[in-house]
Amino acid sequence: GDNYLLTLSATESGWYYGSLTDPTDGKLVLTDVVRLSDGAVIPTDNVWQTDRTLPNGVQWIYENRLHFVAWLPTGGDSYLLTFKTPEEADINDVAIDGSQQQLRLVMRDDWLTITGTGQNDLQRVELFDLRGMKRLDIRQAKTGQSVYVGQLPTGVYQVIVTTNVGTQRAKVLKQK
Repeated sequence: GDNYLLTLSATESGWYYGSLTDPTDGKLVLTDVVRLSDGAVIPTDNVWQTDRTLPNGVQWIYENRLHFVAWLPTGGDSYLLTFKTPEEADINDVAIDGSQQQLRLVMRDDWLTITGTGQNDLQRVELFDLRGMKRLDIRQAKTGQSVYVGQLPTGVYQVIVTTNVGTQRAKVLKQK
Protein backbone atom coordinates (compact mmCIF):
# COMPACT_ATOMS: atom_id res chain seq x y z
CA GLY A 1 0.00 0.00 0.00
CA ASP A 2 0.86 3.66 0.01
CA ASN A 3 1.38 5.78 3.12
CA TYR A 4 0.74 9.50 3.41
CA LEU A 5 1.42 11.89 6.27
CA LEU A 6 -1.45 14.26 7.09
CA THR A 7 -0.36 17.15 9.31
CA LEU A 8 -3.11 19.38 10.69
CA SER A 9 -2.49 22.70 12.41
CA ALA A 10 -4.79 24.19 15.06
CA THR A 11 -4.56 27.56 16.80
CA GLU A 12 -6.63 26.23 19.72
CA SER A 13 -7.75 22.79 20.85
CA GLY A 14 -11.10 21.50 19.64
CA TRP A 15 -12.95 19.58 16.95
CA TYR A 16 -12.06 20.34 13.34
CA TYR A 17 -13.43 19.29 9.95
CA GLY A 18 -11.57 19.69 6.69
CA SER A 19 -11.12 18.25 3.24
CA LEU A 20 -8.31 18.09 0.71
CA THR A 21 -7.57 16.49 -2.63
CA ASP A 22 -7.41 12.68 -2.31
CA PRO A 23 -3.68 11.92 -2.71
CA THR A 24 -4.54 8.65 -4.53
CA ASP A 25 -7.10 10.33 -6.82
CA GLY A 26 -9.67 7.74 -5.71
CA LYS A 27 -7.63 4.78 -7.00
CA LEU A 28 -6.78 3.36 -3.55
CA VAL A 29 -8.89 2.63 -0.46
CA LEU A 30 -8.07 4.18 2.93
CA THR A 31 -7.54 1.26 5.33
CA ASP A 32 -5.73 2.64 8.42
CA VAL A 33 -5.28 5.95 10.24
CA VAL A 34 -2.73 6.26 13.08
CA ARG A 35 -2.22 9.42 15.19
CA LEU A 36 1.53 9.90 15.47
CA SER A 37 1.57 11.76 18.81
CA ASP A 38 0.40 8.68 20.74
CA GLY A 39 0.14 5.86 18.18
CA ALA A 40 -3.67 5.68 18.57
CA VAL A 41 -5.56 3.95 15.78
CA ILE A 42 -8.28 6.32 14.58
CA PRO A 43 -11.56 4.92 13.19
CA THR A 44 -11.68 5.26 9.41
CA ASP A 45 -15.19 6.69 9.89
CA ASN A 46 -13.36 9.89 10.94
CA VAL A 47 -11.46 10.07 7.63
CA TRP A 48 -13.29 9.25 4.41
CA GLN A 49 -13.06 9.50 0.64
CA THR A 50 -15.64 10.91 -1.76
CA ASP A 51 -15.69 11.10 -5.55
CA ARG A 52 -17.83 14.24 -5.81
CA THR A 53 -18.83 17.30 -3.81
CA LEU A 54 -21.87 19.55 -3.78
CA PRO A 55 -20.39 22.94 -2.83
CA ASN A 56 -23.35 25.07 -3.94
CA GLY A 57 -26.01 22.52 -2.98
CA VAL A 58 -27.18 22.28 -6.60
CA GLN A 59 -24.51 20.97 -8.99
CA TRP A 60 -22.18 18.00 -8.35
CA ILE A 61 -18.48 18.53 -8.95
CA TYR A 62 -16.69 15.26 -9.75
CA GLU A 63 -13.46 15.36 -7.75
CA ASN A 64 -11.74 12.88 -5.45
CA ARG A 65 -11.55 14.36 -1.96
CA LEU A 66 -10.35 13.18 1.43
CA HIS A 67 -12.38 14.46 4.41
CA PHE A 68 -11.54 14.35 8.12
CA VAL A 69 -13.05 15.10 11.50
CA ALA A 70 -10.53 15.28 14.35
CA TRP A 71 -10.09 16.61 17.85
CA LEU A 72 -6.86 18.56 17.72
CA PRO A 73 -4.72 19.90 20.57
CA THR A 74 -3.33 23.42 20.36
CA GLY A 75 -0.67 23.34 17.65
CA GLY A 76 -2.24 20.38 15.86
CA ASP A 77 -1.24 16.77 15.21
CA SER A 78 -0.06 14.42 12.46
CA TYR A 79 -1.62 11.22 11.13
CA LEU A 80 -0.23 8.37 9.07
CA LEU A 81 -2.78 7.31 6.43
CA THR A 82 -2.43 3.90 4.78
CA PHE A 83 -4.10 3.26 1.44
CA LYS A 84 -4.30 -0.07 -0.37
CA THR A 85 -5.63 -1.29 -3.69
CA PRO A 86 -9.19 -2.65 -3.40
CA GLU A 87 -7.73 -6.14 -3.87
CA GLU A 88 -5.11 -5.65 -1.11
CA ALA A 89 -7.70 -4.14 1.21
CA ASP A 90 -9.80 -7.28 0.69
CA ILE A 91 -12.96 -5.42 1.54
CA ASN A 92 -15.08 -8.09 -0.10
CA ASP A 93 -14.80 -10.17 3.05
CA VAL A 94 -14.99 -8.15 6.26
CA ALA A 95 -15.11 -9.35 9.86
CA ILE A 96 -16.81 -7.07 12.36
CA ASP A 97 -15.91 -7.70 15.99
CA GLY A 98 -18.10 -6.03 18.58
CA SER A 99 -19.03 -6.83 22.12
CA GLN A 100 -20.79 -10.23 22.18
CA GLN A 101 -20.97 -10.28 18.40
CA GLN A 102 -18.90 -11.32 15.45
CA LEU A 103 -20.34 -10.60 12.06
CA ARG A 104 -18.86 -11.30 8.68
CA LEU A 105 -19.85 -9.53 5.48
CA VAL A 106 -19.04 -11.25 2.21
CA MET A 107 -19.62 -9.49 -1.12
CA ARG A 108 -19.49 -11.98 -4.00
CA ASP A 109 -20.77 -11.30 -7.50
CA ASP A 110 -24.11 -9.54 -7.00
CA TRP A 111 -24.80 -10.80 -3.45
CA LEU A 112 -23.98 -9.51 0.04
CA THR A 113 -24.11 -12.23 2.71
CA ILE A 114 -23.97 -11.56 6.44
CA THR A 115 -23.03 -14.41 8.74
CA GLY A 116 -22.53 -14.23 12.47
CA THR A 117 -21.81 -15.96 15.73
CA GLY A 118 -22.80 -15.13 19.28
CA GLN A 119 -26.05 -13.69 20.49
CA ASN A 120 -26.82 -11.71 17.35
CA ASP A 121 -30.31 -10.72 16.52
CA LEU A 122 -29.85 -8.97 13.19
CA GLN A 123 -32.34 -6.13 12.93
CA ARG A 124 -31.30 -3.90 10.04
CA VAL A 125 -28.72 -3.69 7.27
CA GLU A 126 -28.11 -0.37 5.50
CA LEU A 127 -25.79 0.30 2.56
CA PHE A 128 -24.54 3.81 1.78
CA ASP A 129 -22.47 4.90 -1.20
CA LEU A 130 -19.39 7.10 -0.69
CA ARG A 131 -21.54 10.21 -1.13
CA GLY A 132 -23.50 9.17 1.93
CA MET A 133 -26.65 8.34 -0.06
CA LYS A 134 -28.60 5.37 1.32
CA ARG A 135 -28.74 2.75 -1.45
CA LEU A 136 -30.26 -0.19 0.44
CA ASP A 137 -32.24 -0.58 3.68
CA ILE A 138 -33.20 -4.06 4.84
CA ARG A 139 -35.29 -4.40 7.99
CA GLN A 140 -35.83 -7.74 9.73
CA ALA A 141 -32.63 -9.00 8.11
CA LYS A 142 -31.61 -12.52 9.07
CA THR A 143 -28.08 -13.79 9.74
CA GLY A 144 -27.00 -15.99 6.84
CA GLN A 145 -29.35 -14.26 4.43
CA SER A 146 -27.94 -13.19 1.05
CA VAL A 147 -29.08 -9.84 -0.30
CA TYR A 148 -29.13 -9.07 -4.03
CA VAL A 149 -27.09 -5.94 -4.79
CA GLY A 150 -26.73 -6.35 -8.57
CA GLN A 151 -28.65 -3.12 -9.14
CA LEU A 152 -25.90 -1.09 -7.43
CA PRO A 153 -22.97 0.35 -9.38
CA THR A 154 -19.40 -0.83 -8.79
CA GLY A 155 -17.75 0.87 -5.84
CA VAL A 156 -17.08 0.97 -2.14
CA TYR A 157 -20.09 1.00 0.19
CA GLN A 158 -20.41 1.72 3.89
CA VAL A 159 -22.50 -1.01 5.52
CA ILE A 160 -24.22 -0.31 8.83
CA VAL A 161 -25.43 -3.45 10.59
CA THR A 162 -27.77 -3.05 13.57
CA THR A 163 -28.22 -5.96 15.98
CA ASN A 164 -29.82 -6.25 19.41
CA VAL A 165 -26.44 -5.40 20.99
CA GLY A 166 -25.52 -2.37 18.91
CA THR A 167 -24.47 -0.98 15.58
CA GLN A 168 -21.38 -1.98 13.62
CA ARG A 169 -19.92 -0.39 10.49
CA ALA A 170 -17.74 -1.76 7.74
CA LYS A 171 -16.82 -0.97 4.16
CA VAL A 172 -17.34 -3.46 1.33
CA LEU A 173 -16.34 -3.34 -2.31
CA LYS A 174 -18.83 -4.24 -5.04
CA GLN A 175 -17.01 -5.23 -8.19
CA LYS A 176 -18.29 -5.48 -11.80
